[in-house]
Amino acid sequence: MLRVIQRTRGLTYCRYKHSKSGNKQVDDTPKKIPCLVKEEDMVNDWIGPSDPVSNLRPIKFHVSKEDSPLAKSYRSQRQETQDWNQEFWSEHNTEFYEMKENFVKKRLEEKQEEGSDSETLSAEEMSVFYKKFLDNHYKLHMNYNREWYGRNFSLLWPAFKLNMEKFTKRFRK
Repeated sequence: MLRVIQRTRGLTYCRYKHSKSGNKQVDDTPKKIPCLVKEEDMVNDWIGPSDPVSNLRPIKFHVSKEDSPLAKSYRSQRQETQDWNQEFWSEHNTEFYEMKENFVKKRLEEKQEEGSDSETLSAEEMSVFYKKFLDNHYKLHMNYNREWYGRNFSLLWPAFKLNMEKFTKRFRK
């Protein structure tokens, strides 16, 4: 039996491939059966489907029983950075869509008062909103970028130390 684990739309599936003779072999039409994988059986980080509000793909970090304090600390820092990103982009995108909806409503009402029967706004009309939104949020975006670069840069040293720890462990065995 050939068992292939793959990620599809955020879920993990086991694909069993069958031949015409009934033996389980490679075939072009796999049968999909959902896998129930326990967290302790995870061997890698898992990446989920994008969040509908933040548009970020959440990561489920692999936790090993043999993790060193350095590995736990590094994973914790990565999780904190992911949570911070999730919170920022959820709030930002919620505000963006609310402001966009209000702009579109207001502009369509203005167009109807002018006698237009249009139900949509052109790209040129929407560009006014996009420019205004970006101009109003310029400092917020700059602060986010500085913080994001700082957080990612601060992960480099722990990642380097962790990789060196793993490298030296191989030679001790």
